[in-house]
This record gives sequence, structure tokens and C-alpha cells, in this order.
Amino acid sequence: MELDRERELEALEADEELRLSRTDQTSRFHLPTREELELDEDRVVPPSELRDRIEEIIKALADFKNCREEGRSRSDYTTQLEADLSDYFGYLPELISMFLNMLSPSEALEFLDASDKPRPLVIRTNTLKARRKDLAQSLIKR
Repeated sequence: MELDRERELEALEADEELRLSRTDQTSRFHLPTREELELDEDRVVPPSELRDRIEEIIKALADFKNCREEGRSRSDYTTQLEADLSDYFGYLPELISMFLNMLSPSEALEFLDASDKPRPLVIRTNTLKARRKDLAQSLIKR
């Protein structure tokens, strides 16, 4: 009997979770209006807020038919995405526009994230002028 109750509870929880995930996936993203953006000009927008807005715009563009706001075009979303990516990563808007023309929005975000990570430090030795072992020892001494 207890196992039957647990199974029923699990089934009910699974149905509820499925319903909630469907509503989350079909929720509409509110693209800021010009007036709202003008209000943001006077304050410093935290990077976490910018990142959240970037991800929400990318989700909306991925399922544009279901997630867009009425009266808003795809170009409104891409224009806002370009501005937010430019602010978040510090690239020129023209460069961000070029990335978005070459790649999908999600791929462009992946590329920008990967470009933002620090690269490993590599030293190359000219073995005609110095031996690797000697160079390594002199660097360790410094």
C-alpha cells in the first residue's frame, strides 16, 4: 500500500513538474522599451543582469514564434542583443554585429565566452641560440 501511495505521489509530482516546465518554456520574454532603456542609462547595469537578459533574448530568438512579444520584430531582439553583448564583453558593436551575422546567437555567445577566458602562457625556445634546460633554469632563478 505504501509503495502504491509513493508511486501515485511521484506520478503527481512528475505531472506537476512537466506542467511547470511547459509554462517556463512558453513564457514570453519582455524586451525593454526605449523608455526603460533610457532609465537604465543613468544607472550602472550589473553584469549579472546583462547576462540574464542576453540569455533570455537568445531563448526568445530560438523559439521566436512562441516567445516573442506582440508588436516586436526579430530585428528589435537582435538589436538589443547586439547592444547587450557589446556592453557585457566590451567589444565594438560592429564586431558583435559581424559575429551575429556569421554565427547563430547561441554560437556567438559561446564564441565570446571562449574568447574571454585567459590563454595559457607558452614560451618557445630558439634551440639554435639556447638550450631549453638552460632557459628553464634561468627563468626559475628569476
